[in-house]
Amino acid sequence: MTCSVLFDFTVAVYTEAGTATTNKDYTHVSRNIPFSRDLSELVKIRIIDDDTVDHYREETFNVMLQNAPGVTQRIKPVRTPVTVVIRDNDVATFGLERASCKVDEAVTLRVCVVLHDMKRDCPVEFPFYLRLEARAVTATSGDHDANVTDITIGECSRSQCTNITVYDDSFLELDETFYISLLKLPNHDGRILLDVVEKTVTIEDNDTISIIFDDLTIAVEGFPVLVCLLIEGRPSSDCPSSFEIRVLLRTEDGTATSRGHFPDYVRQSRRLTIPVCAKDFCYNISTIDNLSVEYHEYFSVALTRGSNGDLNERINIPTPTQRCEILDDNSKLCN
Repeated sequence: MTCSVLFDFTVAVYTEAGTATTNKDYTHVSRNIPFSRDLSELVKIRIIDDDTVDHYREETFNVMLQNAPGVTQRIKPVRTPVTVVIRDNDVATFGLERASCKVDEAVTLRVCVVLHDMKRDCPVEFPFYLRLEARAVTATSGDHDANVTDITIGECSRSQCTNITVYDDSFLELDETFYISLLKLPNHDGRILLDVVEKTVTIEDNDTISIIFDDLTIAVEGFPVLVCLLIEGRPSSDCPSSFEIRVLLRTEDGTATSRGHFPDYVRQSRRLTIPVCAKDFCYNISTIDNLSVEYHEYFSVALTRGSNGDLNERINIPTPTQRCEILDDNSKLCN
């Protein structure tokens, strides 16, 4: 035998067509034979004779090596029949020294990502990386595949499944242990907060197993937007030392999250102290993202006068609205 480690075969014996007692003299009596790396096994199989007095003193049987139950998918023995001629009442010894087996190297793992605690809005598209690697303590620690598979969570969905194939090096241990890691995509590292989630999975040869990440929560940080107030012209007399402006950011119709019940927006009022007769002043505001992780969003930025007393009557602040495209994990300058 050329198979490795432990593995059960079934030997089946049956009469060959054409012998005198073909109709009754046969058996499918089988025995599980555990073959190890350098072992041979002697197994007794009893053939039941129907006790008829035949003209033929001998009968011919075919002995074949077959798959054992439970391992039929991955382990495929090369079926080499051995023809054995025995006389009634005789004991025959035969060997299957030419037998060998081959192994389908692929093991399929089904991996599912289930999202929980998706507050307010739902993601439209949210890609993940799935990485599968073998654990070093298994018998075939060389069994690993740097198989990285993208999983894209569909619009407002809560789960997504994919198949990952692990390649076995043809050793037939009864089980193997793998690490399954769920990783973030690089272009979302700045805003999407997802801890590296890892599961240890033990699979048996020939199994297709489902691994479910069912305890994931996702946090998405707001991103900064730099807003500048440009003051044109120079007053001929006095300049206000301070006044309040308000910047309103909100999603526009047509953006990915405008279809949600809770669009992305922020209202921030800040009192800014502008140096005497300054030409411009900049500050940061931070938008609030409702866990939507589209690749970009559009906001309208409006500048309005603040409630700063009678200065409102004296200071004429235009109220322009500017459309800004903001990429996830980037700042956008809105003038």
